[in-house]
Amino acid sequence: MSSETRKSAEVHDVERFHVVVIGGGPAGSVVAAILARLGLQVAVIERGAAKGLKVGETLPGQARVTLAACGMDQVLQRVAKIAAAGNRSIWGSASPFERSGILSPYGGGWHIDRAAFDAALLQEAQAAGARLMMPASLGEVSRREGLWCLALRTPNGAVQIECEAVIDASGRTRAFARRLAIPQVKHDSLLGIARLFDCGNGRDVDTRTTIESAPLGWWYTARIPSDRRVVVYFTDIDLAREAAWRDDREWNGALATTTLIQPLVMDHRYRCCGSATNVVADTSRLELPGGEQWWAVGDAAASLDPLSSAGISHALQSAVAVAQCVAGGRIGDTVRWKASHDLQNRRRIEYYSIEKRWPVSPFWSRRQRKH
Repeated sequence: MSSETRKSAEVHDVERFHVVVIGGGPAGSVVAAILARLGLQVAVIERGAAKGLKVGETLPGQARVTLAACGMDQVLQRVAKIAAAGNRSIWGSASPFERSGILSPYGGGWHIDRAAFDAALLQEAQAAGARLMMPASLGEVSRREGLWCLALRTPNGAVQIECEAVIDASGRTRAFARRLAIPQVKHDSLLGIARLFDCGNGRDVDTRTTIESAPLGWWYTARIPSDRRVVVYFTDIDLAREAAWRDDREWNGALATTTLIQPLVMDHRYRCCGSATNVVADTSRLELPGGEQWWAVGDAAASLDPLSSAGISHALQSAVAVAQCVAGGRIGDTVRWKASHDLQNRRRIEYYSIEKRWPVSPFWSRRQRKH
């Protein structure tokens, strides 16, 4: 892609960039930083801080390698984190199973302050020269004379942008791809109902990731910095609606039936902080991850089941791959990309098929089918 100015005439009501990135999460920030370092004029469009709890706080050890390759390994030094000791689960039987983090060649990874981690990556993009436009949201999209024309909504009114390329890093909302009417392939309708707890005695030293299946879904918890713990119940959207899982009484009642999760909360006198946060967690992908001078990255291209604990790693790795495509003027290998996502989905099905204790449960029976 050329870094020369495309037009000499100045139009004051239209801003121009080489690349516009829609979304300032990990994928968007990393791809913006890489391209800005190459001398391209990059803008990052970000809606602003999300309301409620920011989940997805597990950072696998392999992520350090990717961050180092991007020249961003210093980000981990600036973000509060807790070394993850491994995984513990009740899945497929009533007996707990444990896997130590030392079995991974990269180590057990960390539980991080996710909001701080995202902010640190966004600062890296700005330091590299990318311009942050926040708060701003995407409006109409059109294409004219080889350029993308984007209308943005901001607190100060509408802003018009022209650019040579667009990268959709807007997560599962897929803001740019939806405006192009790119079809989506969805494998489920998983939803997380998340709550944040604050420790009452400061003596919780359990740094394992804990997972426990239940009749209508599964539970997840991890300890995070500042003596806090995240607890998430995953089920399908329709089942959550029927059972009113956002209701404190229903959610707490279900928590009380767990074997591993409830003692971690009660034994350390955790106090719930605020109301529940809904987290869309479906496994899905775009039919096409890119086209003429546009690419999707991270969850916008393909989202993984949270069971994989690979969301952040996937975002970082795909950001590097897309940055290379943009810089080299390539569309990318769609066939290989689809094959990779299909492989991840088959692994998801295999893992869910282990749990057979509730054969008539709609949540589990849906996941016994071959998608």
